[in-house]
Amino acid sequence: PIRWLWKKCFQHKHKVFCWLLLKDRLNTRDLLQRKGMTLPSHDCVLCNQSTMETLQHLFLLCPFANQFWASIGVSIPAFDNHTYVSISFRQQLSIPFFMEVIILGFWSIWMSRNDFIFRGQHPSLQGCQHIFKKEFALALHRAKSSVIDLMKEWIDIHL
Repeated sequence: PIRWLWKKCFQHKHKVFCWLLLKDRLNTRDLLQRKGMTLPSHDCVLCNQSTMETLQHLFLLCPFANQFWASIGVSIPAFDNHTYVSISFRQQLSIPFFMEVIILGFWSIWMSRNDFIFRGQHPSLQGCQHIFKKEFALALHRAKSSVIDLMKEWIDIHL
């Protein structure tokens, strides 16, 4: 998947983000704790469940993430590995640009989290959707001409 990632027409910030995500090097509170960093809390800031912020929780299991995914027509399946989640997302979305949607969805959740931690902006579904729409609009400029109309139609229907 990493070789595939570098060949895609994502913005570089999305490629690096996804690479860090795939390598479990994204600075979640869980990773910071494993590196020995002391924080006031290692819990997810997007929910009030007192659950450690891991990659799996933040992007798939957190109620905030579930609410975002549901808003674009994706439900999180019961899973024991991340490959199954990717397959399920692909089947649910049933569009040729499904990976763009997944990566931009992860990015939007990550940015909502960071906006709260670093800017004090409380996370909201509308804010996360706004980030997604903005990044998706930018992705349209890099998309193959054969899918641009389909992408515009998809975003109009789902957000």
